[in-house]
Parts: sequence; C-alpha cells; structure tokens
Amino acid sequence: MYVSQLPFLRDHWYPVAVDGVLGRDLPIRLFGAPFRVTFDGTGEPFVTAPAPTWRTPRPLPVRRRYGLVWTTVGEPVLDDPPTWPEAELPGWRTFVEFFETWSCSAPRIIDNNLDNSHVAYVHRTTFGDPDDAHLARPAVSHTDDPYFRAVLSSEQKGLGVQLGVTGDEAIRFGRTSTTELVAPLTTHVRMRFDGDVPDYAFFGVATPIDDHTSIYVRLSALAGSEQEQPWDRFHAFGTRVKEEDRIVLETTVPDFPIDVTSEVHLRCDSATLAYRRTLASLYAQHESSPPLQEKTWPST
Repeated sequence: MYVSQLPFLRDHWYPVAVDGVLGRDLPIRLFGAPFRVTFDGTGEPFVTAPAPTWRTPRPLPVRRRYGLVWTTVGEPVLDDPPTWPEAELPGWRTFVEFFETWSCSAPRIIDNNLDNSHVAYVHRTTFGDPDDAHLARPAVSHTDDPYFRAVLSSEQKGLGVQLGVTGDEAIRFGRTSTTELVAPLTTHVRMRFDGDVPDYAFFGVATPIDDHTSIYVRLSALAGSEQEQPWDRFHAFGTRVKEEDRIVLETTVPDFPIDVTSEVHLRCDSATLAYRRTLASLYAQHESSPPLQEKTWPST
C-alpha cells in the first residue's frame, strides 16, 4: 500500500528540520502537502500549513527533541515524539548522524531497519559477509500493543573500524542487537557488546514527503568517550553502510504490502513479518480505512 492509503500515519510525530538554525524559512512537504518551517530570531521553530491570503496559516504542533524539530499533521496519538532512552543516559554522546531526502517510501526504509536477510549481501563491503550468510531468526516479542522488539545475537566483521578499536575490517565482534518498533515509522536499535567495546544505539525515523519520497533521519548515541569511540570513524563507517542501503532502497517500489502473502519471506523474516502485521492492525483500527484486500494468487 502507498503512504497516502495509510491514514493513521498522519497521527504520529516526524522530524522535519534540524534544530538550532536561526532565521531560516524552510518550505517542506509532508504527506504530499506543502508546509513551512520557520525559525524566528531566537531560534524558536514554527511549522505552518499554507492558507488562502485572507486567512492566517494554520500552525501545527511542534516539539524540539534530540536536536530535531518534530511535528504532526494529524491528531497526535501521543503528546510527544517517542522516547530515545540513550539520549537520557549519563555519559552517552548523541548526534544527528544524517537528515536526508531519499527516493523511497517511508515503510520501505523502516522495513529495511528491521530486516536481517539483506545484511550479508547488501552490506558486503562493510559488515556483511556473503560467504557466511547464515540467516539467524530474531526473537520477536510484543511491547506496547501493537509494537514489538526483535533481539538477535550475531558476529559481524567491520565493526572494529566503526567502533574505533581496530583498522582490520576482517576481525569479528559478537553483539546483541535489540530493535524496537516504537511508532509506525520509527525504530530504536541498541547494540550491546558485553563490555568488550562501548555500546551504541540508533534512533531511525522515516518522515513521509509523499508516496515515493521520504526524509530519512538517523540519530546515533555512543556510550564511549571520544577517545574510546571516535565520532569521525564511527560516522565514516556508518555513512558507508547507509549508502549501501540507499542504493538498493531507491530501486524499490513505493507500494508496500502490509499483508504477509504479497511478497516472498524467509524464516528469518520474523521482524519484518511482525512489522506488516502491526501496520495491518493499525490500518484496521482506523475509522476511515477501507477493508484490506489480501493478495490472491491464481490457482494452478
């Protein structure tokens, strides 16, 4: 389904600008409609929807969180954006790692964040290894209905470069990743290394510009000091990983099925299947949603 066919998405919070930009007036599009982000002389942000010349532009609710300006174009189901736990932990350093426009639908971006089967091949020049494409199955459990978390333990190459502890990308590090869907288009990922190297975490959001285009935002939090976990090395490696994803995701179709039969899935796809079921549940609960049409296959 297209973003425009999922009305419940409008009722959630999305980042629309990097905070702290003084005196700027930014035209943006959300869900196919024009809006404007304005920073006044003190840096206070405002988001407005255009209106006829004889009316005042309609203000949207605004929150400033984690170095970003957030807004919602619908009736927000929560008073604030989802919580990013690591941003509140003492000693952790937080960064807006990237804020980019991608030619990809927002659900495809989030689905990729949850997917395990693509790593060995899409990320073969960073932390994936096509010669060791064992597809472990994440353990999925529900959190706040209808959201969930997926936990996966693995050994990955390349991470020593990202973590700043070695320049040898062949060395493997064991890690446990916990990925949580905290809103329909927001994921929280915590990477744990059992004290061998500092942990880190991601907060990823896909802001829908329209059916075909999104703002992809990733926030990163590092547990180590700059000496233990240099940001420049972490960011350089993360940029390589991000570009591997972008090249593939920008070839995908924007029609994202929220049923579990329209696309082929593997046994390791427990998290991506849970994502489709979550979207289908939210779709069914929304008053304006027409009945969901499941994919039908011709008989043989």
